[in-house]
Amino acid sequence: MRKHRAAALLVTVALSLPTLAACSDSDSNPASAPKTEREAVNAYVAALNSKDTAALQRLAPSGNDASAEATSLIKANGGRDLKITSVDIQHEFGPDTATADVAASAKDGKGYHDRITLGRSDGKWSVAIGQNPKGATKESSSTERP
Repeated sequence: MRKHRAAALLVTVALSLPTLAACSDSDSNPASAPKTEREAVNAYVAALNSKDTAALQRLAPSGNDASAEATSLIKANGGRDLKITSVDIQHEFGPDTATADVAASAKDGKGYHDRITLGRSDGKWSVAIGQNPKGATKESSSTERP
Protein backbone atom coordinates (compact mmCIF):
# COMPACT_ATOMS: atom_id res chain seq x y z
CA MET A 1 0.00 0.00 0.00
CA ARG A 2 2.77 2.38 0.98
CA LYS A 3 4.61 1.58 -2.26
CA HIS A 4 1.50 2.44 -4.30
CA ARG A 5 1.09 5.80 -2.56
CA ALA A 6 4.73 6.67 -3.20
CA ALA A 7 4.34 5.70 -6.85
CA ALA A 8 1.14 7.73 -7.16
CA LEU A 9 2.85 10.73 -5.57
CA LEU A 10 5.80 10.37 -7.93
CA VAL A 11 3.48 10.25 -10.96
CA THR A 12 1.57 13.31 -9.72
CA VAL A 13 4.80 15.28 -9.26
CA ALA A 14 6.12 14.18 -12.66
CA LEU A 15 2.89 15.24 -14.38
CA SER A 16 2.91 18.60 -12.58
CA LEU A 17 6.44 19.59 -13.58
CA PRO A 18 5.59 20.85 -17.10
CA THR A 19 2.79 22.99 -15.66
CA LEU A 20 5.03 24.39 -12.95
CA ALA A 21 7.78 25.11 -15.49
CA ALA A 22 5.34 27.00 -17.69
CA CYS A 23 4.17 29.04 -14.71
CA SER A 24 7.72 29.97 -13.79
CA ASP A 25 8.63 31.12 -17.29
CA SER A 26 10.56 34.37 -16.88
CA ASP A 27 8.42 36.11 -19.52
CA SER A 28 5.26 35.59 -17.49
CA ASN A 29 6.92 36.29 -14.17
CA PRO A 30 6.01 39.75 -12.85
CA ALA A 31 9.56 40.02 -11.50
CA SER A 32 10.78 40.10 -15.11
CA ALA A 33 8.48 43.01 -16.01
CA PRO A 34 10.35 46.13 -17.12
CA LYS A 35 11.72 48.10 -14.18
CA THR A 36 12.63 51.18 -16.23
CA GLU A 37 11.08 53.07 -19.09
CA ARG A 38 13.98 52.08 -21.35
CA GLU A 39 13.56 48.38 -20.49
CA ALA A 40 9.90 48.67 -21.55
CA VAL A 41 10.89 50.30 -24.85
CA ASN A 42 13.56 47.64 -25.49
CA ALA A 43 11.07 44.85 -24.73
CA TYR A 44 8.50 46.46 -27.06
CA VAL A 45 10.97 46.64 -29.96
CA ALA A 46 12.23 43.12 -29.26
CA ALA A 47 8.65 41.80 -29.38
CA LEU A 48 8.11 43.55 -32.72
CA ASN A 49 11.36 42.15 -34.12
CA SER A 50 10.49 38.60 -33.09
CA LYS A 51 6.83 38.96 -34.13
CA ASP A 52 5.90 37.90 -30.62
CA THR A 53 2.28 38.90 -30.07
CA ALA A 54 2.23 37.28 -26.62
CA ALA A 55 5.25 39.34 -25.52
CA LEU A 56 3.50 42.54 -26.60
CA GLN A 57 0.40 41.50 -24.66
CA ARG A 58 2.52 40.95 -21.54
CA LEU A 59 3.78 44.54 -21.84
CA ALA A 60 0.22 45.90 -21.67
CA PRO A 61 -1.09 47.24 -18.36
CA SER A 62 -2.57 44.65 -16.05
CA GLY A 63 -6.19 43.96 -16.95
CA ASN A 64 -5.94 45.23 -20.52
CA ASP A 65 -6.99 43.07 -23.44
CA ALA A 66 -4.20 43.82 -25.90
CA SER A 67 -4.66 40.90 -28.28
CA ALA A 68 -6.15 42.85 -31.21
CA GLU A 69 -3.75 45.78 -30.92
CA ALA A 70 -0.73 43.49 -30.48
CA THR A 71 -1.71 41.60 -33.64
CA SER A 72 -2.09 44.88 -35.52
CA LEU A 73 1.30 46.15 -34.30
CA ILE A 74 3.01 42.92 -35.37
CA LYS A 75 1.30 43.07 -38.77
CA ALA A 76 2.47 46.66 -39.31
CA ASN A 77 6.04 46.45 -37.98
CA GLY A 78 6.84 42.89 -36.98
CA GLY A 79 10.00 41.20 -38.19
CA ARG A 80 11.66 44.36 -39.52
CA ASP A 81 14.85 43.82 -37.46
CA LEU A 82 14.56 47.27 -35.90
CA LYS A 83 17.74 48.73 -34.42
CA ILE A 84 17.02 51.56 -31.99
CA THR A 85 18.91 54.71 -32.92
CA SER A 86 17.40 57.01 -30.29
CA VAL A 87 14.92 57.06 -27.44
CA ASP A 88 13.71 60.31 -25.89
CA ILE A 89 11.74 59.73 -22.71
CA GLN A 90 9.65 62.57 -21.30
CA HIS A 91 7.69 62.79 -18.04
CA GLU A 92 5.07 65.47 -18.59
CA PHE A 93 2.42 64.19 -16.18
CA GLY A 94 4.40 62.98 -13.20
CA PRO A 95 6.89 60.22 -12.44
CA ASP A 96 4.58 57.29 -13.23
CA THR A 97 3.62 58.27 -16.78
CA ALA A 98 5.99 58.81 -19.68
CA THR A 99 6.14 59.06 -23.43
CA ALA A 100 9.01 57.61 -25.38
CA ASP A 101 9.84 58.87 -28.84
CA VAL A 102 11.58 55.93 -30.47
CA ALA A 103 13.57 56.11 -33.70
CA ALA A 104 15.04 53.03 -35.30
CA SER A 105 16.51 51.80 -38.55
CA ALA A 106 15.16 48.67 -40.17
CA LYS A 107 16.68 45.98 -42.38
CA ASP A 108 14.33 47.06 -45.19
CA GLY A 109 16.14 50.41 -45.28
CA LYS A 110 13.11 52.35 -44.08
CA GLY A 111 13.15 54.31 -40.88
CA TYR A 112 10.86 53.66 -37.96
CA HIS A 113 9.42 56.19 -35.55
CA ASP A 114 6.87 55.64 -32.82
CA ARG A 115 5.65 57.51 -29.78
CA ILE A 116 4.94 55.04 -27.01
CA THR A 117 2.97 55.88 -23.89
CA LEU A 118 4.29 54.17 -20.77
CA GLY A 119 2.88 53.80 -17.28
CA ARG A 120 4.30 52.56 -14.00
CA SER A 121 2.36 50.56 -11.46
CA ASP A 122 3.85 48.70 -8.50
CA GLY A 123 7.34 49.59 -9.74
CA LYS A 124 6.86 47.92 -13.14
CA TRP A 125 6.56 49.80 -16.44
CA SER A 126 3.98 48.85 -19.06
CA VAL A 127 3.21 49.99 -22.59
CA ALA A 128 -0.21 51.54 -23.14
CA ILE A 129 -1.69 49.03 -25.58
CA GLY A 130 -5.06 47.34 -25.52
CA GLN A 131 -8.26 48.19 -23.74
CA ASN A 132 -9.38 47.50 -20.22
CA PRO A 133 -12.58 45.44 -20.66
CA LYS A 134 -13.90 46.70 -17.34
CA GLY A 135 -13.38 50.27 -18.46
CA ALA A 136 -12.98 53.22 -16.20
CA THR A 137 -16.16 54.13 -14.48
CA LYS A 138 -16.60 57.84 -14.25
CA GLU A 139 -19.70 59.80 -13.42
CA SER A 140 -20.69 62.43 -15.91
CA SER A 141 -20.47 66.04 -14.88
CA SER A 142 -23.55 67.81 -13.69
CA THR A 143 -24.79 70.78 -15.68
CA GLU A 144 -26.75 72.19 -12.75
CA ARG A 145 -25.49 75.14 -10.79
CA PRO A 146 -24.57 74.50 -7.19
